[in-house]
Amino acid sequence: MTRLRSRLILMLGTAVTLLLPARIFAQSDTARAGALHVDSAKSVAAPSDSAAVIGGRMDSVRPPRLFTAADRRNLLLLVAATLAVMPADKKLTDEFRDAGPQRSTLLHDGARAFDVLGDPGTIIITLGAYAIGRAVHSEHLADLGLHVGQSLVLTAGETWLAKGLIGRRRPYLDVSDPDEFALGHGFAGGAWASLPSGHTAAAFAVAASANEEIRHWWPAAPWVVSPLLYGGATMVGLARIYDARHWSSDVVLGAGLGILTGRKVAEYRHGPIAGTRWPRWPQITATGRGLSLNWGF
Repeated sequence: MTRLRSRLILMLGTAVTLLLPARIFAQSDTARAGALHVDSAKSVAAPSDSAAVIGGRMDSVRPPRLFTAADRRNLLLLVAATLAVMPADKKLTDEFRDAGPQRSTLLHDGARAFDVLGDPGTIIITLGAYAIGRAVHSEHLADLGLHVGQSLVLTAGETWLAKGLIGRRRPYLDVSDPDEFALGHGFAGGAWASLPSGHTAAAFAVAASANEEIRHWWPAAPWVVSPLLYGGATMVGLARIYDARHWSSDVVLGAGLGILTGRKVAEYRHGPIAGTRWPRWPQITATGRGLSLNWGF
């Protein structure tokens, strides 16, 4: 498959997937609005029928949607940003693989440390926060560990699926050619699972989710916590480029997926879509005795 064809398929497929549902949802919203208007008119015409009036009011109250047009727009912008960075992948990798940076003991040791932070560090931090929170009876810390863990699991699933479907060759196999794709080959092994960066996605999912979780009970947190969380996650992404494990665009897509997923979980737990059900999806919640697994239908 040619390089240009691979990129076009990725771009067009994403655009169709994201924009078509938005159009369908918009049409369905219009249809429901029309139906609601008719119901309201009927209830006004027959005021003696109190049940109709109550029914009309009940119809006007609908639960918030889990995914919105803004979510689809943000995802589309993320894909566009990833495609925009791809032409610079080789140049940026060459800068990191230059003899000067590679001979630096500080950079070499730092890259190793941040690689570990990305995996298994994110898992250890998440489990540790929940365990310590339960042990010291800190509801905030336990919730942070639980919700960050949910973000981490969802992000891992997203990156696994994207890696498998896109099938991009890793730079350590050939740093001179960042445009080798074999759709579907990413499921066969790690050598063709470059896009997106899983370490980076995990680090940014933890950073975004923890930042939003702390903001919920400490409004001033962004001024103190955000630079540390997002700075650490950024270093994880740079370490993956330094080690020739990923191209720059892999890191961009991974970071974006982590941020979008972490923030969505925070919105689901504490934001405007709190209480929205995940149909046929398992839900893990903290109870007084531990964890509870619920499956809604």
